[in-house]
Amino acid sequence: MKKITYVFCLCLFICSSKVIFSQNIIINEILASNTNSIQDEDSSRQDWIELYNSGTSSVNLLGFGLSDDPLLLYKWTFPNISLGAGQYLIVWASDKNRSVAGNPLHTNFKISASGEAFFLTNTSGLTINTFPAISLHADISYGRFPNGTGTYVFWYSNSKCFKCNYRFFRSFKSTCFFSSFWVFDFWI
Repeated sequence: MKKITYVFCLCLFICSSKVIFSQNIIINEILASNTNSIQDEDSSRQDWIELYNSGTSSVNLLGFGLSDDPLLLYKWTFPNISLGAGQYLIVWASDKNRSVAGNPLHTNFKISASGEAFFLTNTSGLTINTFPAISLHADISYGRFPNGTGTYVFWYSNSKCFKCNYRFFRSFKSTCFFSSFWVFDFWI
């Protein structure tokens, strides 16, 4: 009887570990109306969604759903790709519908600048993260500060040099910080 209980508990742990670890994947930041930010592999400026793994383990996203429709949680699904602990992943919200592991990922929907919520769902059908609907102007992203856990803030881009390491500036603790690249406006 003890052996059956042990095997059952082990199986339960193994089966639930993906659900537990997947809850560390966060929709961290979004950008709608990309006119001056980074370009995709086709040299076009597309909306994007940034995921962040706030956990200590890598999570395989195969079969996870990303959607802007609460009634269609698997509107777009991830290929066999893992997101390591502390890593970020940009998913282009371009309506190009590309989901090949090892290549840039593109959803089959775009982000409405007038505001819409986003949903990240694991393979068990559990929505593990939602992102609030917010109206955004061109080249203004909206995301968490600090990454994965903090308050939502607006990130303003006023330069064509988006490839600078703007995450460096997120370590500042002021309510408004100006740099040559970004203006951060924190909602307190």
